[in-house]
Amino acid sequence: MAPVSSRLGETRAELPFIGDQLGLFRAQPGRPKWTCNPFTYCGGFCRAEQLKRARRRGIRLGAAGMLRIKRFGLVNFNCLSGNSPDSSGHREREMSLSILNQVGPSRVLRIFVSRLPVSMLLISIAVTGFMGGLLFAELQWFPYLPVKNAQKTVNSLVLQLFPPFVPGQFIRFSRVNVEDVEQNRMIVRAAAPEAPDGEHFLTTGGLYQYLHYCPGYGCIAAEFTRSGSLVHAYPYRPDAFEARQIVSLPYEQVGFRFTENMYPVGLVKLLDGDLIVTFQQWNTFPFGGGVARLRPSGNVVWFRHDYSHHWPKLLRDGEIAVPAMRVGGTEISAPAAKDVSINLRCDGKIEKDIVRIIDQDGQVKQEIPVLNAIIHSPFRGVLLEAPAPCAPLHLNYVASVTGEIVSRFRDVSPDDLIVSLRDLNAFAILGRHDQRVKHLFNGTFLRQHSVQPLGQSATVLIFDNYGADWTAGPSRLLAYDLADGAERTLLPNANTPGLAMFSPEAGNISISNDLSRAIVASTWAGRAYEVRISDGSVLTVFNNVHDVRTAASAGEPRDRSAARFALSGVYYVN
Repeated sequence: MAPVSSRLGETRAELPFIGDQLGLFRAQPGRPKWTCNPFTYCGGFCRAEQLKRARRRGIRLGAAGMLRIKRFGLVNFNCLSGNSPDSSGHREREMSLSILNQVGPSRVLRIFVSRLPVSMLLISIAVTGFMGGLLFAELQWFPYLPVKNAQKTVNSLVLQLFPPFVPGQFIRFSRVNVEDVEQNRMIVRAAAPEAPDGEHFLTTGGLYQYLHYCPGYGCIAAEFTRSGSLVHAYPYRPDAFEARQIVSLPYEQVGFRFTENMYPVGLVKLLDGDLIVTFQQWNTFPFGGGVARLRPSGNVVWFRHDYSHHWPKLLRDGEIAVPAMRVGGTEISAPAAKDVSINLRCDGKIEKDIVRIIDQDGQVKQEIPVLNAIIHSPFRGVLLEAPAPCAPLHLNYVASVTGEIVSRFRDVSPDDLIVSLRDLNAFAILGRHDQRVKHLFNGTFLRQHSVQPLGQSATVLIFDNYGADWTAGPSRLLAYDLADGAERTLLPNANTPGLAMFSPEAGNISISNDLSRAIVASTWAGRAYEVRISDGSVLTVFNNVHDVRTAASAGEPRDRSAARFALSGVYYVN
């Protein structure tokens, strides 16, 4: 008789020729006819016979073996005796199958039945947990909102107790040496002979910026000549705002401190030298911090803590337009067709964007509900593209229409407004008096900011945060023609390789009075560039770097590295 291992090898070798893929599992000549599986199933009818045979052959079974036979009838006499089975064992051999085929399912079934109460309890717990999770997370049933609010509160408290260095503005410590800050802050690349005499640059500051000029908290703004000489520095006095507060709306905040939670964003210089400053807030809800008027000394004239945000805009009649919001509600519903509605659901409170028109004394002249105008316009379907139902528009800029725009669109009035809507990747013409969305424009720009017309033309300049290709941005300064939708990228261009311009958020543009140049501030690159609009050449580079060695909370000593801060805007002023 051939050994088993030899026969297995022969059988494998025969498979390609006989085509019998089951040959290994059939009885073959010379192959042993018994199995030595120590666990085969006999069935309950022969358990007594198994015990008799075991005793007759002198096999001693311990308590564990007896229990095994009594419960499951498991024994293999071929293995126990070491001999081939005789003819009287044919019935047992024919009924002996693998434990995987017979014992497994049978045993599981018996255990399941014997433990049915426990099994039902576990299944009930699993089903209840699944249904509770569905109702809690997806349908936002109680206690979803209390848990969500508690989580926000804990996170806010932790951030308040352990805030980062200058939250909301600080980017990183740069490679610029603190001794070289002054010469690196503004670099002239090319002359601008078209610039009029007396044209200056007004730069946004903030906490611990320009400490050389404003010891203590730094400067909230600084004005420079084209050569980089300081004209005037506006001290930042965060402790003075609360005392001059004329409006205070409720915020969701924990341990609010003006110094830590508020930071300036937009500037408008008035004829008397005062500044209109908008603020945003860090680690609070909503993020709109308000608007204030400051003297050249830094003293606060008035402050509205009223959800205003982004950049203010001086209108032709001396009024000031600011993006703002109202907060409330959890759902937005707009009819899309006869039996179809557009529904957006927020797990908190919805930021409902408005344009707020105020005078120079801080009094509200008008409020235009932008979200409501979109809902009731033919363009309401764009709400389906809103990535955040709690803030579906993200209004970020307001500007007046031009004479050329009025002449091209018959339904547009001279006092209508252009509004930039980041989360819709679009901007619109909004009627100031009828509060109606008259036109909506989009293109290849994405998550844009600071849409404003170029002089009296039908062309607007856009800070396009994500619309350019990766090799050129992806942020860019884009010119867009409202008449035909034509686009032209002004910056970056072929003459500005490696230009650091990407800003995932924010980004501002200031246009010179002669319409020949523009300053584009790439906020989260901490840089700004003055560019000639006709050929895209870069004239001046602004680096928002500062020496913070005397800052009160600068953390570890930074004896050599200058800090780079976000740059919300650089403006042309006279």
